[in-house]
Amino acid sequence: MTIIDNDTDLTALPFVVITLDKGTQETEYHGCTSASEVLDFVIDGYSDLDDTEALKARISLIEDSVIPVVTELIYGGYLAENGQKHLEQRDEEILLSRFKDDFGIIDWTHEEIPLIVASTQFSPNTDTPRPTGNVEIIEVDNELAVIRALASKKILNVMENNG
Repeated sequence: MTIIDNDTDLTALPFVVITLDKGTQETEYHGCTSASEVLDFVIDGYSDLDDTEALKARISLIEDSVIPVVTELIYGGYLAENGQKHLEQRDEEILLSRFKDDFGIIDWTHEEIPLIVASTQFSPNTDTPRPTGNVEIIEVDNELAVIRALASKKILNVMENNG
């Protein structure tokens, strides 16, 4: 990955990660040639991991990144706008991934707040059926799906060029 100068055509690279230099407050563009290289930008040592370790790292990244986003959605957005102080305890625990091995929920019916989970917690990876309803299942087996999920939640600022 390289920092791109102002003369480089950003569309010539498969991926461009956009960051803000904390010292200068200037935008930096980092060219990446693969999805693995993008993930190496957010997971230290990602490119050196074997397939199993890389999958575990992507799962951890999704869990660690999504929980704060969902927390903000719950407490800074939806609930505040609707005059509520809290969700039902079970709903909150499910949303915040406190029940990592207990996904007894079949249908998530909360209309405003989606349930965001990693695909590895459900079939075909386990015997647990995938929940239905307002659910976003992030396919952590797929590096590009992880990058797109992080970008959609504004956790990672990345430009993807399809050719």
